[in-house]
Amino acid sequence: MMETNATRAQVELRDVVSRCIERSYDSIRSLTATLPSVASVTDRRTQTLAQLVDARMVFEKLLAATRWSVQTPIAEQCTEVHRHMKHFQGQLDETTDRLHYMHAALNEAKVPHYDLHAAIDVLYGGSYSRLPRVIHNATMLPPRRGPRPTSDDDDNNHARNLCRVQEINDTIRFRLIEEDIPDLFTDIRVADGCATTFVAGQFHVVFTVNGREPDSLWRVVSARTILSDDIRRPTAFKVSTANLRVIAANAPTPEHNDHLKHLVQKVVTASASPFVGACAVLQDFCSRLALQILLAQGHGLVIARWPAVDFRPVADSSSNAALDIVYWNHLAPSGGKLAVPPSSSSSSSPFDAACTHDATAATLPVSTDGLCIRLHAHNNNNNAALFSISLLPSPPPELARLYPSLLEPLVDLPTDLMQVSAETLLMAAMAVHAASVLFCLERTLVLGATAPLLHLMTGEAVTVARSPRSFRISRVDSTGQSPLEVSLDVRTGRFVVLCLVAARSRLVHGATSQLETVLNTQCKVHAAIPVSSSTSSTSRLTLVWEDEPAVHSALAFALREIVAFELSCFAASCAHVEVQRHVQINWDKYINFRQQTGNSIDALSLSPHALFFQIVRNKESSGYLVVEFDRLADLDTADVVASATEHEYVRSPSFSLLQLQTSSIPCAVQFFQRFPAFRKDAIPPSTARSYVSKKRKHTTDDDVTLPFLSALFLHVISLCHERIQLQHYVNFARRRRVKIKYAGQGGTALAGVTTGEQIVSFPFPERFTVAPLAIKAVHGHLRKCGGFEMCVQLTAVPFDFVAPTTSNTSSTTHHSATAAGHLIFRYPPVQKFQPDNPLETFMADLITHVKPMAEFGVKLQRTLSAVGRYTSSAADIRDHFYVERADPFGFVLACRTSNPKRCVAAGSSVDNLVTYRVTIEYNPKSKFVLSSSHKAEHPLLNFIQTAFNLHADSAQLLEALERTTIPLGILSSTVSSQLISAKCYRHHANAALEKPQHPTSGPGGGKKGGKGGKGMRLGYKVKLPGEEKGYYAEKSYGGDDKSFVPAELLLIPRSQNHIRLTYADRC
Repeated sequence: MMETNATRAQVELRDVVSRCIERSYDSIRSLTATLPSVASVTDRRTQTLAQLVDARMVFEKLLAATRWSVQTPIAEQCTEVHRHMKHFQGQLDETTDRLHYMHAALNEAKVPHYDLHAAIDVLYGGSYSRLPRVIHNATMLPPRRGPRPTSDDDDNNHARNLCRVQEINDTIRFRLIEEDIPDLFTDIRVADGCATTFVAGQFHVVFTVNGREPDSLWRVVSARTILSDDIRRPTAFKVSTANLRVIAANAPTPEHNDHLKHLVQKVVTASASPFVGACAVLQDFCSRLALQILLAQGHGLVIARWPAVDFRPVADSSSNAALDIVYWNHLAPSGGKLAVPPSSSSSSSPFDAACTHDATAATLPVSTDGLCIRLHAHNNNNNAALFSISLLPSPPPELARLYPSLLEPLVDLPTDLMQVSAETLLMAAMAVHAASVLFCLERTLVLGATAPLLHLMTGEAVTVARSPRSFRISRVDSTGQSPLEVSLDVRTGRFVVLCLVAARSRLVHGATSQLETVLNTQCKVHAAIPVSSSTSSTSRLTLVWEDEPAVHSALAFALREIVAFELSCFAASCAHVEVQRHVQINWDKYINFRQQTGNSIDALSLSPHALFFQIVRNKESSGYLVVEFDRLADLDTADVVASATEHEYVRSPSFSLLQLQTSSIPCAVQFFQRFPAFRKDAIPPSTARSYVSKKRKHTTDDDVTLPFLSALFLHVISLCHERIQLQHYVNFARRRRVKIKYAGQGGTALAGVTTGEQIVSFPFPERFTVAPLAIKAVHGHLRKCGGFEMCVQLTAVPFDFVAPTTSNTSSTTHHSATAAGHLIFRYPPVQKFQPDNPLETFMADLITHVKPMAEFGVKLQRTLSAVGRYTSSAADIRDHFYVERADPFGFVLACRTSNPKRCVAAGSSVDNLVTYRVTIEYNPKSKFVLSSSHKAEHPLLNFIQTAFNLHADSAQLLEALERTTIPLGILSSTVSSQLISAKCYRHHANAALEKPQHPTSGPGGGKKGGKGGKGMRLGYKVKLPGEEKGYYAEKSYGGDDKSFVPAELLLIPRSQNHIRLTYADRC
């Protein structure tokens, strides 16, 4: 009850807060409604105060409950502990009750149980058949030998007896030569007047003759099976305990052996071939005994492990004993019976020869409510097997050639009664029937079993890997790493469909579950006689379907989902690609547009299972690559005529380019185009380095070849990018009223190397003025990897471009200028929103960014050319700025000056020089932007930038930079050098001559400097940057370590010509 109340008391915190707020709000509303009717001011105040006190108490309770709820895990743990204690208390009470009842029944349990069956056997039978075998064998002692005869008469009698025995042995040998001996009697021993023979694992029989006459009758001395007590069974240790119990329970008794002896004697007396008749009787007895043992074992198996299996003894008027093991009743047709015709004795396949050994099986009734294996007794003298078997229905003959080892358990039938096992035979028969069902299922689902290329009934090309227990099927365009495995569970007789990716994909799991359900509900087993067989009427196992098209559709759907998942995983790893499974589409406007233009609208539909890959994302629209695995792409008529076969094309899956307007839901279609079937030789092979992954910003260096579908996917994406870029170029040319044309192939990714990309060319619009740039034409590269790339061809450069000596000429992500004077605009693909037409962005960058930079470049060249410093190779220029880079996308001014003290703050180099670089860029919002390589050493750069944006004079800019950069650098480096020298002082070389001290003793140990030092020596194992051998920093002027403290002195600009040096805490 406590646990139930605790469970009911759990309430969400937001519900409690909402109720408290609603209650307080209702109280305030009621108070507001009742206060105007109260005349006294005191009463109004009293009611208001009471309302406030009540609300305060409610919210204080809410606060307390909220704070207590933090301890909810502790309360839950206490509840769980209480539940366990209650459970343990219940178990303790139950144990106490059981002990009490056990004590009450103890007296009754102590009463001895008498062996009434053994007592009845001893009293009425005169024997003790249940005597333990160990005691029985111990009492069977050899007879004692009497004393040797003493008289001559006894010696004569003994000699005469030996002579008579020898005569009988000779007679038996002579008679054996004349008799027909069965092939099973391979060892006949004659001794003591008897002929002893046996069949290993079955029976043991002893013969003799009634006299020495040639026509005397044979007499059977004894006939026993191997299961008799006095017969040793050396193979008993190989049998399970359960089978030993069953065999012991069905072993013949001495009375049975005597009856068997009289029966054999009767046959021997009446037969012209006594030994053949005796062998037939004994073999028939052992065969029926084996069937009886198998039936008893089967009853135990049904109770223990095989409840769905039925063991049925079968017999007819001719006493032909047989045993049917029936299983998988649900595979029978809806009528509940298999159409099994009577079998014939002739066999036409290895399976028939192995699984049908006796013609007597044809006369027995057949179990038709499931698949079965028939075990029938026989009296074939030439066969040592205890019984023969037949499978109903018979497996296909092709199965023997595929799996020869599958027949071994059915061919090697047991010949020893101790080795009879019902479960072994059942498992072997089930394995053969399961392989037969899977073989027929594969032949039903897949066409062209002997052809080099397999196809489904729905047309998809597949590959199949077979085994006796299952077959794995996968589409040709898949990776093959996650095939669809179809198997048959031999215990239940139901199909099992597995796939590795089903655990990762809900759609694949649903498709495989649907296929498994369809197979188990639609597939039934049918036994039919092959029409082409004229000599045999053996029933063959075939499959019948209640709705065969549903099975083919389910298989094709499952394979499509597997390939779709693999393609989705690959696309998800690609950069700038977003995978979507369902997109809401509105075709109405696009259909109306197509009808108005007179175009066909028949193919304007998409499969409900299509995959959508978003490759372009704008603010108003998005571009999708649509992949349909259940549709075949159309063939180009011209290519089909020229090609020799249709297998040279890839028709599945079908690819389409879809452009949607994303401002409304469902999204309206703006453009739709289906790609025709692709020739296999036209698809370039792709490796892992041919695409950019989301986890890697650059392509990988792995040369592993991608699967065919992934390569095809990348190829189609490149075509989509080209089509989308071409559409943007055409729209831009139509809007700006310029003519566009193809200009061939080329590329600018690498210098002097063409990438095979298509190029479109159009003149620059005349109404836009970009002076001093004189643009001849604009070449647009249709990039296969997405993004945009335009090459602006200039008639003449406005100023000389200066390329940096360490520039990356193969950069594909930034704007750049070529040595020929062309401007390259690159816009890499991004996943964020892009403008509807990136060419408008190109126009804006050209007018608002490149044009002002070109105007400044003209001025800068005029200024620096006059003094000979407009060049990047200025090795001899010192203390003045020169051009290190100059193009419309940026300028870099460099100044090299000496650093005699090699101050660390200044950044000294190997040649004792320091280089100050000032980068000039343009931003339409803040105009020209100046940035320095030594930002902390030039606090006046912002003032210079503001003044330069006002007058835009390159000469004044250079003068301001040269007058401030070097002095401020010297000042900053001097201050920083003093700070570093104060904290990192190193002693003179004479200090090294002092006696070294132990690292762990003396005042010089640890982090402090040596004896006589003024500064603290840091634990550096190497010299500071800029130091060389014999160099030591200067001593601080104050002589104290605390005279300068690092990171506490700052240079603060006060105006264009005023800088303040102060402590940071006094700013």
